[in-house]
Amino acid sequence: MERIIAYCGIVCSECDVYLATINNDENLRMELAKRYTTDEHIAKPEDFYCEGCFNIKGEGCKIRQCADGKGHQNCAACSSYSCALLDGHFADSPQSKVVLDEIRQNTIN
Repeated sequence: MERIIAYCGIVCSECDVYLATINNDENLRMELAKRYTTDEHIAKPEDFYCEGCFNIKGEGCKIRQCADGKGHQNCAACSSYSCALLDGHFADSPQSKVVLDEIRQNTIN
């Protein structure tokens, strides 16, 4: 599978939620629900649905809205990289920063 990278640096093609969706894999959705259920939140298989941010339009993710609005393939191409919006995302997904930094380094150098 081609490596698909979201605006924010998440590698969709390696993401279990994305893979469960595009492969219509109910077993993986059930596994994800078990993995992410906590005492405070019961996850359900139907909670795990994502076609990737390149396949949706309209409201939703502010990172996607910003990058798409600027015509960027991902945030690594932005002259404002890294912004406060991304920094908040990186706190939850540090691997996304690694991916975008790598893209930025290979594009600029």
